[in-house]
Amino acid sequence: MKLTKRRIRLYITMYVIIAVLAVLGLLVNINTIPINDKIQSLSRQVKAVRDENQTLKLALLSETRLERVDQIATEQLHMGPPTQVIYVRQKEKQNVFSHAAP
Repeated sequence: MKLTKRRIRLYITMYVIIAVLAVLGLLVNINTIPINDKIQSLSRQVKAVRDENQTLKLALLSETRLERVDQIATEQLHMGPPTQVIYVRQKEKQNVFSHAAP
């Protein structure tokens, strides 16, 4: 009889420990659900911002094409090709090594 009382206490103790661990695991899972929802929400926001960034990059490339810049310069800024080009020639600088021995 002494042996069965010990066994019963052992089984009860094991069941209590298992129940406590199960409740703790459940509490951890319940606490992580809002965190996972927030992570998913932020991931969707990151994807939306990346998509918008890609769209803006394409728009920037489209607007900075040479043809588009030329069109804006002529239509909106009333610019045209230069009528006269003046070139300025600089004096040649004396070479530092010109006096060196051959």
